[in-house]
Amino acid sequence: MKPEDGSAESTRTLSAGPTSIVLFDAQISRPTVWESSFNCVSGEDVDHSDPMAFVQSTSPPALSLLVLDVESNDQSVQSLLNGLRAKCGTSVSTAETLAHFGLSDLVTDDWLQQLPVRCEV
Repeated sequence: MKPEDGSAESTRTLSAGPTSIVLFDAQISRPTVWESSFNCVSGEDVDHSDPMAFVQSTSPPALSLLVLDVESNDQSVQSLLNGLRAKCGTSVSTAETLAHFGLSDLVTDDWLQQLPVRCEV
């Protein structure tokens, strides 16, 4: 994570796991650019049937700007995230969850029917 004010960057590595929804507290105190990428392990244990198997360590990182202020147009997303946070350790419907975020056009038969909700501290 790279704070916008140029202060020290931080790195966080989450343990590998199956396709899931991962929630964690970014613990920021100022606007911060969140850059996420994959640390893919190659080897014989790669599950090539996994629809996410195309992701590689060399894939470009996803960039997001994390801010502290919640704006009125963010309220629906905040509610959805709070709902998912309440389901930590369980699984949720893939189609329903992606539809809530406006991503239903991404759901194919390759996706799992249920996604585990994994909450990291």
